[in-house]
Amino acid sequence: ARESQRGLGRAARRVCRAALLLALALGFAGRAEAGTLYVATNGNGSAGTSWLTAYTNLQDAIDAAAPTDTIYVAGHTFVVTSQVDWAKSDLTVLGGYAATNAADTPGPYDAQQWPTTLSRSSDRTRIFYFHDLTNAVLRRVTVSGGYPANETSGGGLYISNVESLILDDCRITDNHVYYAGWV
Repeated sequence: ARESQRGLGRAARRVCRAALLLALALGFAGRAEAGTLYVATNGNGSAGTSWLTAYTNLQDAIDAAAPTDTIYVAGHTFVVTSQVDWAKSDLTVLGGYAATNAADTPGPYDAQQWPTTLSRSSDRTRIFYFHDLTNAVLRRVTVSGGYPANETSGGGLYISNVESLILDDCRITDNHVYYAGWV
């Protein structure tokens, strides 16, 4: 009886070890590293994985992004025809890149030399709507000419239910505001 108990004990330990190893393997396999996406007016819009395949608008890149991704934006002027709807947490958007060489990604950046600007078309369009997110970064981007439709708040930026939004080295300029307190 004792030998059969020892045999069961060894078998149980083997099963536990196998289950632990499987759980660890699945845990590490399920954890993805941060991704990188690109946006440029002259990209082909196919995948956003380089300057050559870059998305041509920021909304497509945000829609494709996963938490912890970084989106690199070329130093171009992007005309916004509908607001950029940013509701994804743990996302970073960095502007001011030269975006000149597909092999050199993300490549050099200088917001003075290669300014990234988001501005509206002739219609009434808010530029950014940040909402329902935590930990977002917008860096080296100019937001200009926003004008909210239907006399609502926030022309350049409308921020609602957001925790830890960092606007770093951004210019928010020439936007229209209906109500005080919104940018």
